[in-house]
Amino acid sequence: MQLLRRFRRGELRLARIEAFSDGVFAIVVTLLVLELKVPALRDAGSAGELSHQLRELLPKLLSWLMAFFIFISVALRSFADASGATDWGAIFAMSALSLVPALVVFVVFQRYLGQGISTTGMKG
Repeated sequence: MQLLRRFRRGELRLARIEAFSDGVFAIVVTLLVLELKVPALRDAGSAGELSHQLRELLPKLLSWLMAFFIFISVALRSFADASGATDWGAIFAMSALSLVPALVVFVVFQRYLGQGISTTGMKG
């Protein structure tokens, strides 16, 4: 309640509150992603076991997707100006730049990722 009173008096600027909420959403999405793990299979060729493991992972995946879409809707609102018009160029630039680190890591460590998944995904 203290924060709302300070915001109404003009002591807190909207940019600070938006940055705080973006940080909170980023932490929540990160914590949700840490719960997603590659399912360990006893038999790598068993489609039934894979579907069973993926069904067990489904609630975690759905909760992550819901949090991700909430975060995206808040992030997209931050690119709208006072009239409600959206700067699609800035959104595209942000999207493209956010993919660069993931793509670089994937390209550089692709061999190691593949080896790790193929050797640790099987129990036996």
